[in-house]
Parts: sequence; structure tokens; C-alpha cells
Amino acid sequence: MENLAEEPEVIRREVIQNYAKGFPPIYLDVVQHSDLSTLTWAPLMFRYPWHVALGNLGKQNIRVAGDAMHPMTPDLGQGGCKALEDAVVLGRYIGTSFIQNGRLVPKEMDNDNVIGKCVEERRWHVTLLIAGHHV
Repeated sequence: MENLAEEPEVIRREVIQNYAKGFPPIYLDVVQHSDLSTLTWAPLMFRYPWHVALGNLGKQNIRVAGDAMHPMTPDLGQGGCKALEDAVVLGRYIGTSFIQNGRLVPKEMDNDNVIGKCVEERRWHVTLLIAGHHV
């Protein structure tokens, strides 16, 4: 399995023999006739929630959000949903800051605080989701 990332012929053979068993012939045909230079292997990996719960999710005015914060496998089909949830929560914090401060772009210090609060709220949502608890 280790040589899959380096050998496209092995990727194609592995997919046809082990991963696409029972697929309709048209799908196998696509794999068989794929340009080998376009085949890559990127195995999915599980990330423990402790990195999100206890790790550093930002530095200065940069924060982690979206797929970088939500380590989900694509089979869940929830990546876009989580990105929208992040955007709504961030929008809520920015809107509240605007109402309180009376300006669209708060001072840099306020901006860090607003975004930091948003990330902290999402941190626990993400941690519980990864751990298997639906919130």
C-alpha cells in the first residue's frame, strides 16, 4: 500500500481489483482508461478530537475554520454544511460586534476577540461531533 502514492499503475490495479468490485462496468471502464498522470492516492485519516479541543486554532488575527477545523471524512457529506454553520456563527459574532461598537470593521483588537469567540464556540461543537456526539 505504501507504493500507491508513487505508482499510478498500482493505484489503477488496486481500485479495479479491490475497491470497485461490483461496480457497473462503465465505472470500471473510466478507471481502466484514466490518464495515469492524473491518478493520485490520498488515504483518509482519522483525527482525534483532542487536537481540536486542546490545540491552538489560531495565531494573531488568523483562525482555523471550515475543513481545517472539521476533520470529517467525505462520506458524511457534511463539509459544506459545517462551512455554512461556521459562516452563520461568525456572522452572528461580527453583527453583534457591529451593533455594540457602531462600526462595520471593529478595531484590530476587537476583531481578534470577535473571531476568537467564534472559534471557541465552534471548537466544542467540532470536538463533540468528532467524538461521535451529535449536537
